[in-house]
Amino acid sequence: CFNPFLNLSRFLTNQSLSPSPVVMPLFVKTPVNDEEVKALVKKHWNVELGTKLKDSQNQTFQGTIAVGSEVQNVAIRVTPNPEGKRTGTIDLELSVIGFLASKSLPVCAALPTLDGGALQVPLGELSVSVFRFADGEPLDFTALHWMLDVEKVLGLGRWIGQLHLLLDEYEDTHPELLVHARKWDELHDGVLKGIPIDERDLKTENEVSTAKPRTYGLIHGDINCSNYFWMADKQLPCMFDWDQMQRTWRLYDLSSCIWGVITLQYAGSPVTMLPGPKADEDKFTDLIV
Repeated sequence: CFNPFLNLSRFLTNQSLSPSPVVMPLFVKTPVNDEEVKALVKKHWNVELGTKLKDSQNQTFQGTIAVGSEVQNVAIRVTPNPEGKRTGTIDLELSVIGFLASKSLPVCAALPTLDGGALQVPLGELSVSVFRFADGEPLDFTALHWMLDVEKVLGLGRWIGQLHLLLDEYEDTHPELLVHARKWDELHDGVLKGIPIDERDLKTENEVSTAKPRTYGLIHGDINCSNYFWMADKQLPCMFDWDQMQRTWRLYDLSSCIWGVITLQYAGSPVTMLPGPKADEDKFTDLIV
């Protein structure tokens, strides 16, 4: 019932262009001193800092770490953490990813520091974590394989189904950490505050349900082909970029990956500005479900 993406687009369409009080809007570059990051990851993880992969919201670098006689790739994430207010949220995120990895769901778990086993280290108003690099191969959004290859769509649907079942298990076994979970209308400085919600969804938000997976609970929050690699040997995605983890209706995870098909079908590609050939919202949705 609840489609936050459609509701958000309607909300933004109806807003004036007056200045916004948003402190950290989407896609704003986070100021980072690369040399400080380089020294910190070397000290705590013995990681060699490499190429910058992303510099909006979080800054993400590729790096390398020696494991025995081998050198392995890792990802270094530098996250805004003003006054330490996000420390608990990041702790929850990293704990959840570690739990999912222990259950063999393909994810990129955070690596503990060598000098104490911490999963995040503060750097001024920032938090730094190192993650195992994703298995598999990246997907090219413009090539549309993520949307047109039936096995890739089915694999994504299987992964999401396993995710939500495991997140139910996590919530049942780690209630002490759930106090740090952000609610869906708190992300991005509350841009979704006040969005109308279907009455049927309101009834499920606080219900105690025996259904598995539950209607409402922890989710990834940003499932799209730029946030996972495809593992051909397992026919599953390996998911990363969990910084939008939240508690909300589980259908949000479905709508986030379906939304790319909807935009291609009805508005065209944001890259080429052309309609997506064979983009079929109904077919894609049926496969995911």
